[in-house]
Amino acid sequence: LDLDLQVATEQALGAVAGDERGAVVVLDPRTGDLLAMASAPRFDAAEFIEGVPTQRWRDFYLAEPARPTMNRATLGQYAPGSTFKIIDAIALLEAGLDPRAVLTVQPNPENPTKGRYLLGKRSIGDTAPPGTYDFRRAFIRSSNSYFIDHSLRLGWERLLSWGARFGLGQRTGIGIAESPGDFPDLDAIEQRGWNSGNLANVSIGQEITLTPLQLAVAVGAVANGGTVFWPRLVDRLEPQNPLSATPVVRFPARQVRTQIQARPESFEVVRSAMRDDVLDPEGTGKAARIEG
Repeated sequence: LDLDLQVATEQALGAVAGDERGAVVVLDPRTGDLLAMASAPRFDAAEFIEGVPTQRWRDFYLAEPARPTMNRATLGQYAPGSTFKIIDAIALLEAGLDPRAVLTVQPNPENPTKGRYLLGKRSIGDTAPPGTYDFRRAFIRSSNSYFIDHSLRLGWERLLSWGARFGLGQRTGIGIAESPGDFPDLDAIEQRGWNSGNLANVSIGQEITLTPLQLAVAVGAVANGGTVFWPRLVDRLEPQNPLSATPVVRFPARQVRTQIQARPESFEVVRSAMRDDVLDPEGTGKAARIEG
């Protein structure tokens, strides 16, 4: 962990007003090293030195939904929402999606400023406006209609197989308690009786859950061009006594879990769109832009 970054991350989480819960994971995509990992709400470990009073334990540590002792970075299971479109995009491009091809999204009669997608008789509302979308614009505007339309053609097998390659639905091997989330395989899809409506939902990050750490590892692989690392939290363990004969235990960096076999152009197209999501005035992430 980078101490300065860890402190800044915890301070930022702690500055959020109200009873919000969440986590931050900062990962170096070149090595798989964790630079910061924080969960909110926090608790003071010093309270445990002399024992936590029963009332305090009941009112704070066991209180729902706060549960401060749960590390949400590794145990929190969340619907990834539109962040899943990063992985979906790689799957679509590798299946032959032409990023220049245009899809026209129709207006939603109930809210003409937004688009909608018709799946049979079901109307799926969009957060993006109606209009024409190539891949880049669909990504930076986070057009649900675009990703639903193309993912329905992609199908369950290819979408799920690409997610599995990035480690979705699997523990990362971090070495502390973590959840695998819920990213089903084809057998689970069949058992659940999921259909095209569920596929539409999954393609925009609904009905599945990931941990923040899982997502960070997966997006790190997109950033570095396809290397899925085993994330590393600890560099080495040293004995407290420098004169001790106990050997130093080292945890090597850059331990590769999987090498994603995808074209470099696919990664570049997605990375370019991720950058423009922040830099372009139309991008949903423009509030995160930092000049320079």
